[in-house]
Amino acid sequence: MFAVGAALLVGAAFIVGGEVRSPQDVLLILASMSSAIAICLSAQARSPEIALRRALGASRGSIWRVFTMEGLVIGASAGLAGVALGIGAVVLVCGLHGWGPRCRPLCCSSA
Repeated sequence: MFAVGAALLVGAAFIVGGEVRSPQDVLLILASMSSAIAICLSAQARSPEIALRRALGASRGSIWRVFTMEGLVIGASAGLAGVALGIGAVVLVCGLHGWGPRCRPLCCSSA
């Protein structure tokens, strides 16, 4: 529930503060809320596991850390996959059209 509340607060801060200036702001708000709801649903679906961990002596903090780390790992891996797919799509489209690169990739620049 903490993640859902945090995402809603971020969304409300953007909307109330009048900071929504572009579609990217709206997408950021929607993505935060979507990931928070997904984590909340995951916790609800795994309530028997949480109950077992609590019965075996796990603290609320340790269970919270498990879900937080799970969300971070999934989010980071999805972000990296998105970046890789985006770069791959750009390279593919440029290759199909015969366009040359306009700048060198960061990993290969000789400065």
